[in-house]
Amino acid sequence: MTFVIGGIFFGFSLLYLLINHYKQSRNLSIQIERLLHGDYKIIYSKNNILREIFRTDIEKCIVCKGQSIFVDKYQRFGYQFEIFFYKLILNDGTQINISSAVCDELEKYINSDKLIYKKRWLAFM
Repeated sequence: MTFVIGGIFFGFSLLYLLINHYKQSRNLSIQIERLLHGDYKIIYSKNNILREIFRTDIEKCIVCKGQSIFVDKYQRFGYQFEIFFYKLILNDGTQINISSAVCDELEKYINSDKLIYKKRWLAFM
């Protein structure tokens, strides 16, 4: 009975999380280009609306991760805790959510002083 209840919990939470990230990331495209002087440009496209974001345009980047990302790899419980998202807050106040399904290494291209990590039990966007 415990396995059935655990399977239902983990199965439904993973399914709901995947549907949530799919709906938020539908028609979303991210391209990262390296510029000549060594900086990076993020080209964000959603619903055929194109926006270029430079690192200087980003005020802060909040990385919302499940709790198991912060613990040892042997203490992780399921795949739903591996899914996360980035919340980019730009200098003009615009907020952009980017799922880890679209780009999971965005941290490499953003200045480390602008990164903020937040724990969430499940990373719903």
